[in-house]
Amino acid sequence: MADAASNPADPERAKRPLFAFLRVLGLALVCLGLYRWAVVLGIAGSAEGLAGMEENAQIALAGLAIFDLVSGVGVWLLAPWGTVVWLITAAAEIGVRLVIPDDVGPDWPAVAFHAVALLLYLALAGRLELRRWRLRAANR
Repeated sequence: MADAASNPADPERAKRPLFAFLRVLGLALVCLGLYRWAVVLGIAGSAEGLAGMEENAQIALAGLAIFDLVSGVGVWLLAPWGTVVWLITAAAEIGVRLVIPDDVGPDWPAVAFHAVALLLYLALAGRLELRRWRLRAANR
């Protein structure tokens, strides 16, 4: 007799790809937040750190440094608020980098990271929700 973990209809098994993605994303966001704090403190990037930047860039960097760490921890813990904070952070970063790139500087790798992560999240979460919907329809 097979256990529940090997059953393809097991709802917990269906969540594994999304949860694995969120754990990797959480780790990446924590690393990104730590790197941004290194830039703020002058450890990475220019030696002047935050003081050598324009005001808009300072605000964007400080805000993203905080929100990357907060969302990274929340996403790693699989907390619903973590995903919400990450979605807001990703939208803010993409928006800032696309709307006022002259003020904050273009950071295309970060924009690409968030865009690809958003697409993967939507695909995995959509797949899980479609599976739930099909199971509910089959049980009616």
